Amino acid sequence: MLKEADMSFATTLQDQSAVIRMPARFDYHLSHDFRRTVGDLIGRGEGNEIVVDFTSTAYLDSAGLGLLLVLRDSARNAGKPVVLSRATGHVKKVLETAHFGKLFQFR
Repeated sequence: MLKEADMSFATTLQDQSAVIRMPARFDYHLSHDFRRTVGDLIGRGEGNEIVVDFTSTAYLDSAGLGLLLVLRDSARNAGKPVVLSRATGHVKKVLETAHFGKLFQFR
């Protein structure tokens, strides 16, 4: 099953993981859509964990980091871990610089 929130974020269920496929740019312009996507995903209760897939993402700013913390808090309240997956280049560097490896599992 595939869901989309204003075509910015697609979510799927794969191997008991709820996956959020991130867009090319993840910044403050997408905050409303991302919050809605997170709320819908957690409300459906699908998956044992939430995987954030950065395969297509080339840009992440501090607002995006803040939104990932919102996701982490919401997921924690629902009893689900969050995994950051397939981050490369600039995105990986930003996540590492912000020490997100201490807050999230990376794959």
